[in-house]
Amino acid sequence: MSTCKKARAEATSFVGSDRLSSLPPEIKGDILSRLKVEEAVRTSILSSTWRDAWANMPAISLRNGDFARTKFVMLVDMVLALYKGTIEEFDISGKQCHVIGKLSGIKKLGIIGTFMKGCILTKLPAVFTRLEDIGFMINFEDQRQVLTACSLLQNAPNLKKLLMWSDSSSTWDQDQASIQELTLQMQMDHLITACVKCFQGLDYEVEFVGKLLSCAPALEELKIEWEGEMARSIVLTKLLALPRVSPRAKIIVT
Repeated sequence: MSTCKKARAEATSFVGSDRLSSLPPEIKGDILSRLKVEEAVRTSILSSTWRDAWANMPAISLRNGDFARTKFVMLVDMVLALYKGTIEEFDISGKQCHVIGKLSGIKKLGIIGTFMKGCILTKLPAVFTRLEDIGFMINFEDQRQVLTACSLLQNAPNLKKLLMWSDSSSTWDQDQASIQELTLQMQMDHLITACVKCFQGLDYEVEFVGKLLSCAPALEELKIEWEGEMARSIVLTKLLALPRVSPRAKIIVT
């Protein structure tokens, strides 16, 4: 390569690198959130500028790259170690639930994909005293996912907002008891609003809604976003007949 061409190439590389490094923090955060966890961690090793971007982000979004449990936990540990303050929001997708216990200080948690399916836990390793807002996808027919969800909710005593996506399309073990027969311990004294999206009107869904209504004394609104094929009026009758521990609780079906 000639000296002129080499100089132009180096200049172009420098400008491109400088443009990325000079991006606003929110843009850097958006870029990092779109990477798989291994790629995201690599950015902190290769560049001090991006390492500082990690350290100052108010929220983390990580995607599991189908790693073994130990490697995924190690990578998440590396990301969490970069933080200077408290993590306010954490979004994670994948099948690994073992990192949840490391996030006891978060205020908002988003769980995406088959994450709940990969968890077989009835007791979580941490209490999320600051957690106020949580959203996750769940198959209410899968006892393992229901147990995990109840354990998570029970360990978030100050939860105020709950969002769930009903995922009846995923596979599950049919040899299971109904939700009412399970020894589920939940008490959500501060829950104010809850929403179930993609509601099909299945008995398992109705039973879980009943469980919510029975353990949330401060609940003001439970919103159901209907996507079922069965007679809506029949399911609505079942929902409205469910006992509510909160005198202010309204059930809204859209």
